[in-house]
Amino acid sequence: MSSRCAGRGAKLSVSGFYPDAAAHEALTAALERDFLKEKVNDLSAVGGGAPAGFLPAVLAGLEQLSRMAGGELSLADTQLRLSGTVLVPGAAAEMAAELKAGVKPPLAVEMALELAPPQPPVPTPACAKLVGDFLARGTIRFASGSADIDRRSRGLLDRLAVTLMRCPDGVVHISGHTDGTGDAEANRRLSEARANAVLAYLAAAGIATDRLSAVGYGSGQPLAPNDTEAGKALNRRIEFEVKERAP
Repeated sequence: MSSRCAGRGAKLSVSGFYPDAAAHEALTAALERDFLKEKVNDLSAVGGGAPAGFLPAVLAGLEQLSRMAGGELSLADTQLRLSGTVLVPGAAAEMAAELKAGVKPPLAVEMALELAPPQPPVPTPACAKLVGDFLARGTIRFASGSADIDRRSRGLLDRLAVTLMRCPDGVVHISGHTDGTGDAEANRRLSEARANAVLAYLAAAGIATDRLSAVGYGSGQPLAPNDTEAGKALNRRIEFEVKERAP
């Protein structure tokens, strides 16, 4: 099986064979969740002969592929190969360690990763629009009741970091929000911890800390009523404000 995640403006394609309908459903869900609603050109089909550990290995590979500017994940016989360009410094070593730890024998891992070249600078208003577009396509997720960032949100965060590198004169205000469930003060603390976790991730990716600030508003600024699960999901969010640095 082969998956290709292309860079800016290109599409995500999947080809080859999967063992059964349940595996295809799991792969489709991962592609939709982790690749920011990118349109998928799915040329795959049911086929026999999948090696032991096929689905966990491919899902582990897709998690890492989602962090890349462009690349390919392939599984042939017992060889899982990930190649292409990563978005932020340090990601390649982290991805290699995680994938090798997650793929079990008889499968083996081969990787060929390099850092993508810097993207051209853009004015701060254009940078703000790009950030907004990414956040409209994906959600920064956390473990329930925690400020621990969901690993599958790292592809979105890496893209946000690369975008912010393109407007070095812009400052970024990160705000955390929760739904209305539970104690208001506990929600405020949780939202602040989550905003600070995002700030720390961006700083580790190379964004100067003097460009970043974070605050938590708890449940005080809802986007929707908290009387439905859909409304609560809208209210649990991280927002970015990107603007020119004050003179």
